[in-house]
Amino acid sequence: MYYDLKLPYRIAAAAKVAIDEDGEGTEAYVRISFDNCKNDITNEQYSQIHEEQREDVAEMLKVDVEYVFCISGEEYEANTDEEEED
Repeated sequence: MYYDLKLPYRIAAAAKVAIDEDGEGTEAYVRISFDNCKNDITNEQYSQIHEEQREDVAEMLKVDVEYVFCISGEEYEANTDEEEED
């Protein structure tokens, strides 16, 4: 069985990745997806992978890793227009 591994993150306003209409930094949300994964993972493995990928997200966005926070899929959905796909 194949599944998609989704890793959502919140980027702190201080990183200034997103700017509001007044030119101030605002929180941003990103999600990394690994599609068609073959092996199931435990919750512990998921948490470890989620945490480890923070550095890659920070590098891609050119921000310090301290501005990148692991969040739940529910928090991601609540703050974006995207909905979880089954």
